[in-house]
Amino acid sequence: MITSSRILLGTIVAFVIVVLGVAVGFQIKQKIDSAPSTSPVTRETLRADVPANHNTYEISPPSRGVMLDTFPVNIVPEGASANVTLPSREASDIKTGQKVFLYREDGVLLDTLGEVTAITNASDTITARIDLTHNPEISPSKIAKGKIILNREKDVPRLPYSALLRNEKAENHIWEVVENSDGTHTAYYKRADVVGGNDVVFAINPGMTSSNVFILNPDGELRDGQKINVREYMYKPPSQNEDLRIMAHVARRNSEYKSAEMGRANTARNAAARAAAAGTPQMGMGSGMAAAGPGCPQPQSTTQSFIDKIKVLSAEDANKAAVPSP
Repeated sequence: MITSSRILLGTIVAFVIVVLGVAVGFQIKQKIDSAPSTSPVTRETLRADVPANHNTYEISPPSRGVMLDTFPVNIVPEGASANVTLPSREASDIKTGQKVFLYREDGVLLDTLGEVTAITNASDTITARIDLTHNPEISPSKIAKGKIILNREKDVPRLPYSALLRNEKAENHIWEVVENSDGTHTAYYKRADVVGGNDVVFAINPGMTSSNVFILNPDGELRDGQKINVREYMYKPPSQNEDLRIMAHVARRNSEYKSAEMGRANTARNAAARAAAAGTPQMGMGSGMAAAGPGCPQPQSTTQSFIDKIKVLSAEDANKAAVPSP
């Protein structure tokens, strides 16, 4: 009897514990279900909180074309050429045969090209000798600056330096722009793989971007993931074919100059030939005298001497006729 009572009591206690556990579990579940959703904080979630930007930015894909890699130098002409001395570590790509853009002191590009004709190496410098006389119409004395053309590549994606930014670690960045499905545009701050450049444009590795459209005039109000107003624009850099244009111009002027020289030489030869045919005295004969040709006036003394000689001969003939034969 006692055993049965103990079993009944244990069963009641166990039942109460189970009921209490279920009740507590149900209350915990209710609290979890009633709690606000706490989805993970992602970059997209943060972008939704980026303040609006009401500025308008010019956007453009890169301009694909020729990229001239140039090295600027100051030039002091020494007659028909100039010697330029540079640190070896900066000028290791300079070689003989490279063409050189030439400028006046005020920066105006001249219609002539120089050429690196010699390289002299020292311990930590090189001296490049530059010929300055490719266009006979332009005096070397007008030349004050130059840009040595180190390399020439075709079909390179180019952007203006206004689009390039650097952070505190000197890392290159650009702002890429993506068009959304609703027609709006979002800006993204991205690392830029700069693969070349000169003093006008820089070239990027297009494989690091997705939309291939970039902000050309970024400012300090841009934020990563920010929607922006845009003005679409097709960027076109200054001509990167100036070397070819100048080379063609110089070749044309040299041809015209040679033709003019040949024309002057032919004119002089023809004049000399006509003078020889007409018997005109020619300069440069050793005695300073020339044979007289038909129609050429004789000096007065020569003519009189000839007349006198004729008179003498006539008198001698007359005397002979007057003497009787033996």
